[in-house]
Amino acid sequence: MQGPRPYPCVPMRWQLRAHFITRSQEIVADHFPDAVVTCGNVVVEPGVYNVVPNQVTVWIEFRAATLGELDGIEAKLNHLQVR
Repeated sequence: MQGPRPYPCVPMRWQLRAHFITRSQEIVADHFPDAVVTCGNVVVEPGVYNVVPNQVTVWIEFRAATLGELDGIEAKLNHLQVR
């Protein structure tokens, strides 16, 4: 397997971040069944109780057998992030 390849995500509203994490796992499972995607860190700001976060940063990592698969995963996730 190639990797790991960390994938930088731009800060986004927290609802979109949660969607991004779940959809990225579904997309990789559907289109690249031998690849793996995991979410490593989630930073929620401000990190205070009873305050709706205005920014969430997520780090994901994906692994695959070939560079072509890694490039394909990255392209699909870029498309997802733009939406």
